[in-house]
Amino acid sequence: MAVDERRVYIFGGCGDSGRLNDLWAFDVVDKEWVEFSLLGESVKPRGGPRLASVLEKIWVMYGFTGMEVDDVHYFDLKEGKWVQVEMNGEKPSPRSVFSPLVIGKYIFVYGGETDPSDLGHMGQGNVMGFLNFNFN
Repeated sequence: MAVDERRVYIFGGCGDSGRLNDLWAFDVVDKEWVEFSLLGESVKPRGGPRLASVLEKIWVMYGFTGMEVDDVHYFDLKEGKWVQVEMNGEKPSPRSVFSPLVIGKYIFVYGGETDPSDLGHMGQGNVMGFLNFNFN
């Protein structure tokens, strides 16, 4: 899920018919759902991706397509199209259900599942890095 000044965005997940690759937004002003088209480069259906809203783009990162993946796409809200991002250099390993953090134009990735359980949604796979904050 990601948010901007007016909308709450959701992407993909697991539905009754399998993994999804649809992008929706709930407009909090008009109180209605908006579905965005899958024109051009679309993202494979997936569960456990994470979203971020940065620079008028909705970023869809990583997730699970039958295996953990490490691809990144964004939906350009102005152009109304999908773009797959070609990344150079070192990048986080494939994962799903991680915690993203947006600060300005930067997206930080923390933790996530790197090896799914054989039990699917009934069990947790191998998970990276947990932090425990204790505020007294």
